[in-house]
Amino acid sequence: MDKQFRINGEIRAPNVSLVMPDGESIPEVTLGEALGKAETLGLDLIEVNPSSNGRLPVCKLENYRKMVYKMEKSAKQPHPKRLKEMHYGYNTASHDLDTKNRKVTEFLSKKHRVRMVMDLRGREKAFRDQAIEKFNRDLGVFDDKSTHDVPKVTPNEISVILIPVD
Repeated sequence: MDKQFRINGEIRAPNVSLVMPDGESIPEVTLGEALGKAETLGLDLIEVNPSSNGRLPVCKLENYRKMVYKMEKSAKQPHPKRLKEMHYGYNTASHDLDTKNRKVTEFLSKKHRVRMVMDLRGREKAFRDQAIEKFNRDLGVFDDKSTHDVPKVTPNEISVILIPVD
């Protein structure tokens, strides 16, 4: 991570606003006092907000390496919950469908949105009405765990987005 904060001797303001390690804020102290407190506590004086509009710069007493580590770690946080997808065919066996339903239930319990898709291939497209009925029956399993709109029907698939219920 690039160095983006001034620490200890790099701070040039004569007076600073100081934030102690316990969160207590001291409105105005001299730079020498702040550096003295940092040294007695064995911490670094870090300028977290440089002065602007005539205000004092805000400095915090904290271990600099620890702060950089926390910032890098927070930058690597996992992505927000994404839309999960579960595909299956018109002729998927009941046991396989149970397995897929169990996985969808797991996603919903973790508050993920799930897009259920029934893929139609070849002659299955000729039985679209029966496929829609079967798809609606399959969605009945999730009525107590999710909400959904009317299934979207395209020539090759039937799909719906399941939104978990709180």
